[in-house]
Parts: sequence; structure tokens; C-alpha cells
Amino acid sequence: MEELSIYQIELEHQNEALRHTQQELENSKEIYRDLFDNAPVSYLMIDDDGIITDVNNTFSNVYYMVKENILNTRLDKYVVPVYQDTYYHFIKLLKNNAGKSQTELKMIFNEKIYYVRIYMSFCKNKSDIRVALIDLTAKKNLENRLAEESKKVKEQEIKFRTSIEQSMDVTYYANTSTQKFEYISPNIHELLGYTAEEVMRMSFDEQKAVLLPEYRKYYDKLCLALLNYSNAGHTFAGKFKMQTKDKQIITVFGSFTTINMPEDDHHYIFGYLHNITQDEVYKDKLKQAREKAQESERLKTAFLANMSHEIRTPLNSIVGFSQLLSTVDNENDKLTFIDLINKNSDLLLRLINDILDLSKIESGTIDINNDDFDVSQLFEQLYLSFEKNKTNAKISLHKENGIGRPLVIKSDRNRITQILSNFMTNALKYTAEGDVTMGISLEDGGIRLYTRDTGIGISEEDKPKLFQRFAKLNTFAKGTGLGLAICKAIAERMDGRVGFESIFGKGSHFWAWIPVHQAE
Repeated sequence: MEELSIYQIELEHQNEALRHTQQELENSKEIYRDLFDNAPVSYLMIDDDGIITDVNNTFSNVYYMVKENILNTRLDKYVVPVYQDTYYHFIKLLKNNAGKSQTELKMIFNEKIYYVRIYMSFCKNKSDIRVALIDLTAKKNLENRLAEESKKVKEQEIKFRTSIEQSMDVTYYANTSTQKFEYISPNIHELLGYTAEEVMRMSFDEQKAVLLPEYRKYYDKLCLALLNYSNAGHTFAGKFKMQTKDKQIITVFGSFTTINMPEDDHHYIFGYLHNITQDEVYKDKLKQAREKAQESERLKTAFLANMSHEIRTPLNSIVGFSQLLSTVDNENDKLTFIDLINKNSDLLLRLINDILDLSKIESGTIDINNDDFDVSQLFEQLYLSFEKNKTNAKISLHKENGIGRPLVIKSDRNRITQILSNFMTNALKYTAEGDVTMGISLEDGGIRLYTRDTGIGISEEDKPKLFQRFAKLNTFAKGTGLGLAICKAIAERMDGRVGFESIFGKGSHFWAWIPVHQAE
């Protein structure tokens, strides 16, 4: 009996311990359940067939699913179709490894798509699987928006860079701390002959060496001014002359702005360079044309003022000596007066012809009348005429007929006569003593008319004025100053050209080349 009592006491102690253990187990289950239901992460339990056996409250709250509606349904039912292969592969790997695994899926709960990261691990019984879902939807949507914005930014950058690279202007920015270019558009090669990579490797001094020496100090001052105004984003602009890689000199307009980048506390110079070399050439040509037009207008005004005197002088001589003819009886005096009247008549006729030719030059309507004539014979006749009418005994006339035989051509007899006569008249007018030579030759399918003299010659200063209208280098010499301009206009109208060589104090050589065809 005593042994039975001891046994009963021990049995009661064991039952008490069992009840205590069961109570602790129940308490643990309640604690586990509370932890499971109220965990900050969505949890599910699935069996080996993928059937959902349990979900926590967090899952129901996050994905708006009633627990009773999701229990005993397959988990793969909620996986977006295009992700189901990923899900099955994931499950297979989990079972083969019998460990933990994770992946990302798209899932549908209550007709709403979620991005989730799914974690799975086996329970101790090796048949049930714990599933944790972390909602990545907000993160993924943000990443997608960032990706879209990044794509737009890249597209805009591509468009911006393309527009810059296709622009005629060179665009760049440089870091003032490192004194290096960090970007320069590829068309720098068209401007300076250097590639963008070559320029970006240059030091500050090497970059400055591209400028002509007289612009380098100004460039230093400009850079200093830019740095002083860096916080204000001030802009400066100016013109510079640069030397290209192949030693060509170009004129460039540059605009420069500094910007302070707070992220890296660096100052950057942003700017562009525009090649204005041709603009400067056009400006210079325009300026020269304007000055030439102004000079031409001045000379024209002086010419018109001078015409009164030039015309009145021979006209007064003609009228005066004509009146005197009736008052003298001496034959020699009459012949002298008649000779003076004839000379002044010729002078007046030449003046009027020059004025008429000037009018035709101004209107661009110089007449060219081609006919058949012997040009060699015409030359000889003209030479005899000048030889007969030469009045200065200190001048020796010479001729050089390079044709030396009869040659009938088709051209304008009067215009050829006019050119050669103007050349000879000027040679005789500006030669006080010495030699004057009149010549003709065949050259390059045309005839070359020329004169050489040992007269006063033409200074370097006056040479550019020759063949210009109203250009009269000696204001005391008779004439309109139109002769050479008329010769040039005639020659060019006949598809020819004129030219001269002269040494001041030693003489001049004037020539005209006219294309001609032999008459059939």
C-alpha cells in the first residue's frame, strides 16, 4: 500500500508537470499566433502541394484579402501568368535544396497587380512551407518612373548633343579648378583642325597658345573677370584671332559664362565659339567697296566740275581763232590758226567721245561692231599718224609690228584703234624726252597691243588708281582721266584684259590682249 501511494504521488506530480507543459505550450502557441498575425511582414503557410493553409492579419491588411477567401486556394493562382514559370522553377529549387530561397514575382490580389519579393523556407515537419511576402510595388513604380525619366533625360541629352554637334558653333565647358575642358563639341576639328580629344588633353597654356600673341593678355583678363563673377553667372563676349593646326589665321567670336556647381563646389566656364572669318572678310570688302564708291563719287564730282574748264578751253580756242581768220591776210598766219582750230576740234571731239563712252560704261552698253579688216595695216596707219603729229622733238617714236604681214581679222576696228590711241596719247603726254614704242603681236589666240615709254612712270601709291574712272594722276595734264578706264571696259567687253608695269621715274609699259578670229 505504501508503494502504491508513492506511485500515485509521483503520477500526480507527472500529471501536474504535464498540465504545466501543456499550458506553456498553449501559451507559446498563443504567443506564436500573435506574433504570426501581427508581424510587420505578410506571412502565409502552404503545404507540399502549394495549397494555402494559413495567412496572417498583415497579409489580409496589405493585400485586402479576406482570410476565409484565400485559405485552401493554390498560391500559384495569384501569380501573374508570365511569372508562373519563374514561380515553379523557384519551388523546384527550394525542394531540391531543402533550404531557404527568394525571388521576385508579379502577383494579383483583388484584381490589383503587386510587385513582391517572396521568401520561402520549410517548416520543421519538412512538408509545410513558410512564405513571406514583401510588397515592392511602390519601390518598383518609383524605379520605373526613375527609369522613364532617365530615359527621357538621355533622349534629351542625345537631342541636345546632336543639335550641338550639327551646329556650326563650337560648344564647350571647362573646369576652372583643373583648367581643363570637360566637354567640347566634335566640330572643333572644323574650326581649328584639332580633334576634341586633342583639345581636352591640352593644358591651359597650350590652349592659350592657339590665340595670336596680341590676344593672350586680353584672354587672361577675361578669364580673371569670369572667375570674379562666377557666382553671378556673368557673361562676357569678344572677338579673337586664332591660329589653326595648319597655321591658318581665323577670326572667332566667343561668348563665355561661368556657373557655380554647388554639388562639387567647382566653377565651370560654359561657352561657344563662332567662326566669323568670312564675316570679317565681307565687312572689309564692304568697307573697301564703300570707300571706293565714295572716292568714285568724289572723283566724279571733281570730273564734272573740271569738264566745264576742259570743254571751254578748246571751244574758246576754236571760236577765237575762227574769228581771227577773217582779220588776217598773211597766209602763214591763216595756216597757223587753221592748224590750232583743227587741233582744238580734235581735242574737243575726244572729250565728247570720252563723255559718251563714260555714259555707256555707266549703263553697261558699250557697242562692239565686228567687221573684217587688216589689223597689221591698221597698226601701220596709226603709227604713221602719231609720227606725223608728234610735236615734241625730244621724243623718238618706235614701232614693233610682231605680225609683220597682212592679217585680216574679224573684230571692232574702231575699238582697237581707241585702245591703242589712248595708250599712245598717254605715253606721249607723260614722256618729256626719251623713247616711246608702239607695238602689236599675236599671242594666245589674240592680239596684244602695247606701248612702252621712258616717261615719268607711276608711283606705288598711284598704281591701284589706274584703270579707275575719273582717275587723273596729274591734275595739270590735259584730259578727262577716263582714257584707261574706257580701255579696260572695252577690252573686257571684247572678252580681253588690260595691264601695265611701271617704275616710277623710269617709264611704263601698258598692254591690252584681245581675242580675235581670222576672217575667212
